[in-house]
Amino acid sequence: MPVKESTIVRKIREALIQRGAAVVKIHGSAFQPDAVDLLGCYRGRALAIEVKRPGKEPTPRQAEFLERWRRAGGIAFWATSKAEAIAKLEGGTVDHMVGRGAGSQS
Repeated sequence: MPVKESTIVRKIREALIQRGAAVVKIHGSAFQPDAVDLLGCYRGRALAIEVKRPGKEPTPRQAEFLERWRRAGGIAFWATSKAEAIAKLEGGTVDHMVGRGAGSQS
């Protein structure tokens, strides 16, 4: 059975909180079609993360939101697992992690 996105979100959120981040789950709606799953602050920087099940990617609107967030100086990326999110967050190149898939840069 495929893992639920909500399970991945919960695991990422818990891992972020353990690392000292302040983070909240955002519930999207028809009025916020570009809303990402998690917003917060990590080491003094604004944080935005879109979470997808493995094999899925952000919508174009979500990807644009992440790019705008990054350009404004925040940390912004998408991930399909807790391990991927933590690697991107702590990997030193997180500012460029808006692009496609794990480890890609744009």
